[in-house]
Amino acid sequence: MTLDVPPWAAEVACGLPRPLLFATVSGAHLYGFASVDSDLDLRAAHLLAPAEVVGLRTGPQTLQHAGVRDGVELDVVSHDLLKFATLLLYTLRVLLTGIHLMRTGHLETDLNVLGTGLAYVPDLIAAKREAEHGPFPAGAAQRLAVDVPRLRAQLEAARDASTLPEHADPAAVAALHDLVVRTRLG
Repeated sequence: MTLDVPPWAAEVACGLPRPLLFATVSGAHLYGFASVDSDLDLRAAHLLAPAEVVGLRTGPQTLQHAGVRDGVELDVVSHDLLKFATLLLYTLRVLLTGIHLMRTGHLETDLNVLGTGLAYVPDLIAAKREAEHGPFPAGAAQRLAVDVPRLRAQLEAARDASTLPEHADPAAVAALHDLVVRTRLG
């Protein structure tokens, strides 16, 4: 997948007032349906200093920056490493992503790939590419109203049939914990 991201995006993310561990593109650009007037969503994880997590005065768990640069609306959000680590499973909100993950064990976020079984998804993507807040394609709302309960049931069935472990591996949780501690302590 090729992302059309301005070259200054990394500079904007690095301008946040805490050291970044990483930054990534999110939103319409990530999901494969950026329009000519889409805003640029960047998500990141930053690191609070030890004094900001163990003292009485804690640092910001979430940093945000919004604005416009070169005519592109920006939305930059960064979470402290610990908060980010506890939010990782929120990526499963998208039904099609969840179904794919449960069935294959692989995380896929591109709706061009995930939506191949739904005939109207290309129309939704095309409409989104035309305008950030453009009109909904004719009939799409009715199809979604029918498909959302069906997709939710598919997600539940995929979960029940999944060979993925029901709970995170305790060793993986311990390793993530150790990563957070090591990174904080430098």
